[in-house]
Amino acid sequence: MASAVLCFLCAIDMRVNGKVAHTRKFFADSVSDKSPASRLEAVLGIEIKKGSSICAPCNREVTHVLQWQRDTDKCTKAIEKWRGIFSGPKEVGGPKTPQKQTSAPLEERGGETKRNLPFTPTRHSPARKVTRLSVEARENIAPPPSDTTSLQILLKYPSDKHARVIELKGDAKALVQQVTEKSWNAAANSALRMKNMGAALQKKVAKKINTEVRDLAGSSILGKTSPDDLVNFNMDAFAEELETRTPWLNACFQGACGKESRPAQIAKCTAASICVKVEHPTLSAWQYRNSFVLLQGGAKKKAFKRLNKQNICMSHSRSIAKQVEFGKNRDRDMMEWKATIEAQFGAISSLEELYSIIEEEEASGEKATLDQSGNSTISSADLQACNFSFPSFVQDSPEDDMSELGVEPLGQQLEEDNTNITKDIPDVQTTLTTKLQNIPGYKVEEYKRAIFAITQSISSLHKTAKDIIASAITLLKVMPIRTYQVIFDNVDIFVTAKHQSKRNKNRSLHWIQQYAVIDRVLNDLDSSTPQKSLRDLTVADYLPTEAIQAQLRRDYIIIVSRIMVDCLAAFEQLKKAAVRHIPHPYSEEMSKASEQTWLGLQFKNENVSADMVEILRYIQTHFVPAEEDPEGRIQRLLLTILLGGDWLSVERAENVQLAFMDGDNAEERLDGLLPKFELWHAIRNLVEILHSIFYKEASAGDKGSLCSNMNVVGATTAKKGPHDAYNHYKEYINKDIDALIIYACLKAFKLESIDARPADFPPAYILNANLHVQKDWLESRAAEIVDDLLAGNTESLHDIREGMAPKPRPQLPCRHPGCPKVYVRPGARVTHEKGHHDLVVEEESEESSLPKEDHIYNYQTSKLTLALLIRNMDDATKEGDGERLSRCFRMALLYYKAYGHTKYAYGTLMFFAKVNALLPPKLAHSLVWNRVVNNRGGKGNNIPLDQNLEHMNNYLKSFLKHLGPNLNEQSAARIANAIGEMAALLKRADSDLGVRSDSGRHTKADRIPELHTLVDQYAQVEALSYVPGREYNSFPGFKRDLLAKLSSVNLAKWVNRLVSKWSATYENA
Repeated sequence: MASAVLCFLCAIDMRVNGKVAHTRKFFADSVSDKSPASRLEAVLGIEIKKGSSICAPCNREVTHVLQWQRDTDKCTKAIEKWRGIFSGPKEVGGPKTPQKQTSAPLEERGGETKRNLPFTPTRHSPARKVTRLSVEARENIAPPPSDTTSLQILLKYPSDKHARVIELKGDAKALVQQVTEKSWNAAANSALRMKNMGAALQKKVAKKINTEVRDLAGSSILGKTSPDDLVNFNMDAFAEELETRTPWLNACFQGACGKESRPAQIAKCTAASICVKVEHPTLSAWQYRNSFVLLQGGAKKKAFKRLNKQNICMSHSRSIAKQVEFGKNRDRDMMEWKATIEAQFGAISSLEELYSIIEEEEASGEKATLDQSGNSTISSADLQACNFSFPSFVQDSPEDDMSELGVEPLGQQLEEDNTNITKDIPDVQTTLTTKLQNIPGYKVEEYKRAIFAITQSISSLHKTAKDIIASAITLLKVMPIRTYQVIFDNVDIFVTAKHQSKRNKNRSLHWIQQYAVIDRVLNDLDSSTPQKSLRDLTVADYLPTEAIQAQLRRDYIIIVSRIMVDCLAAFEQLKKAAVRHIPHPYSEEMSKASEQTWLGLQFKNENVSADMVEILRYIQTHFVPAEEDPEGRIQRLLLTILLGGDWLSVERAENVQLAFMDGDNAEERLDGLLPKFELWHAIRNLVEILHSIFYKEASAGDKGSLCSNMNVVGATTAKKGPHDAYNHYKEYINKDIDALIIYACLKAFKLESIDARPADFPPAYILNANLHVQKDWLESRAAEIVDDLLAGNTESLHDIREGMAPKPRPQLPCRHPGCPKVYVRPGARVTHEKGHHDLVVEEESEESSLPKEDHIYNYQTSKLTLALLIRNMDDATKEGDGERLSRCFRMALLYYKAYGHTKYAYGTLMFFAKVNALLPPKLAHSLVWNRVVNNRGGKGNNIPLDQNLEHMNNYLKSFLKHLGPNLNEQSAARIANAIGEMAALLKRADSDLGVRSDSGRHTKADRIPELHTLVDQYAQVEALSYVPGREYNSFPGFKRDLLAKLSSVNLAKWVNRLVSKWSATYENA
């Protein structure tokens, strides 16, 4: 049998049918008050030993006793208050009121009735009814004097006749008091200190946050997961959404992060995005962005699973599906650009057709008018065409009779006519608009452009609809069109098979990647006819003339002046005077960021002729603006776009076009594309020429030579050459040339070292002058360096120009006195003189009369000449200066031809033939100026179009290489189609997270120690001091003029042969 459970007060067993029932916790505190045991101790004045529980009747008795005690205290206070009121002094002169009869005090009375005795509760006595005072009575009772603040509240339930008075103590008292005083921070602290209250608050806050998130889920930024929404997702906007729409959730995460900062914001947004996705899986924008980060990083499926379980990213399958969705927008930008051009041409065609319609209607109207009059339908224009003349009629009436005849003076007639024309303008516009809409093949964009042109052309000067239409057509034709060009190059990938066999071998993949870029330099030049015949091409059109050489000298002076102020302490105070950006007519346009778009992969190999044909057809069909029939077949190509690439790609494209030149129309002949070679590969070829001339592995012992200097500064990677280590080689060459120019300055201006600061150099008057004077002085010093080092390197240019210029046949007379014979060839003259006159004339040897040369000096100055040309091309590329690049290519043409780079020599000569003869002015201008791309905006931030494609290829390979043996055309197409959108998304993510992207420039932070070392090498060998008879062991007899080996006769033959070939191909076809 179970042991008894006794009541703590009455000792009655509380088990009913074996179960404990109707018990109360005697020692447990309630939410609003202390435990019954604690309050009973206060009444009895003794300590109660702690037990477990009491029965329900005892609990009721204790409640009644405690209530009686509270009422008794209040009544006692009321009695004391009233006693003070009635026993106080009376007013003087007031009305006398008979004193009320009161009962004697208890001490004077011998006994009391039972009714008047105070109630003493017993263990089982019934509850005594307690009389409660009204609210007004209680409020009028003055509290007893006390040093502590007391707080009482009135609580009245619907069943109560009178409100209950509850006195608060402890944390509850503090909380209510602070709420009453509107001390919200203090009240919140008090609530959190209360154990039960804190737990309740946690539940309520959690419920409140859940409600906020549920309300947020319907329209949150996180729920927008379309490709455009993901690309434009902004963390700042999400943080603002958290603050405004989920303040409780935001406060929780902000409290965990501490002070507000960018890292705190990132952590807060990350945590919030993870938490809200648990209950609302569609809020996944943040997770999709993380998924693309993992895809670029090459994360395995296992990594996706682990992070997906933590709600950090999406699953691998969903990430791939979203990647496919991204790829659907691949050609969207290109199609918009193409449609804009087609709408422009379509509007012109619509207006021309409208003009014909108006012309026919006017002719029909005139004929109908003549028919109705019964006269001949032959018009006066027809008669005039047949040389009929009409006598003029002169009005002999005086002016005062004009009014009688209903004729106004001429001036008034003109004013009324103009007024009527102005009033009729809306009617004319409405008529033209209606007729334009009725033309077959109506298109909205074409219609909008045509209406815009008509609106701009309407004025009081146009009296007829035909005049308005003609003006609108002219307006659209001269309006610049935002043209674009396509750049393509091969992507070569080697895939190693995981399990090799005869069927599963390693694969060498050769595909084509392409992208398009908007031309930033536009023009309104003629686009219909070539500039001139190739037969009229002169030497001045493709070789450096004296004017071109003077401009190149000016460019070199500015480049040298920059090196002087950047590297020499003596010129440091003139840094602001140096020209950092050489201006040109389109400097502003070239400082703007380029609009470009990825165009995906073609799974074709340009080394295969058939594939090359398909490559060009695909580009022309999809990307060249054309007029199409309702079924989508090309009817007419609207313009030609530039197609850029390296020379090998361009050569293959031109060969395909030559093979299809007998096509029936422009589409079959692939006339929509104009191949052109790009800058990066062309400049790289010049760097390879420099390497082949000045670098030999055996020259390591020749101090000051290229190989020796590389060893001194430890540029071992650069020794591989530009073909294998282009960036390292280019970086070293820039340092080497800077050091050579610095040494030349030290020698010319008698400076002791790079860090030397002479007291009187620059002169004080220059330092105190304005920037214009300082610039002139600085450039005059730089000109001394340029003229001293490059003076002897231009002699062969003059000889080449003179040798290629047409000149009369040489006249060589016989040197025997009295002989009239004249010969053209020197050998024939010598044979005649010896055979007929027995005359032998000794020829003076030119070599014996020449002084000895300093071949070390020749080596250094010629290296500087070619290096400055390359530096100038790099600088012109950064500035987007197409005209300066053309000047440099005139020099590069000679170097290509002299040193065996015949393909680039051919391409460069073809470039000048197109720019100066074959192409219309509009296309030629675009070919010169639109050769670079600017990815971030700003001056000096342009790069060649083909170099930009190389960067894009590397970016694409960063995705493809992680596929390993699983790489195939399907997976490659999925990535290539989406890579443009993914790149934009990751760029935005980097911006939000503060991840700095690579600048793309390979520049070492501190070059000064290496410059000191290289300058010291040049000083030891006295590289720029002319000492006859010196030479390097590995470079004996080095000539100063690098172009001296180029024969003007052979060059002229080569040029004439190509010009004749091109003339027959392109002009006589």
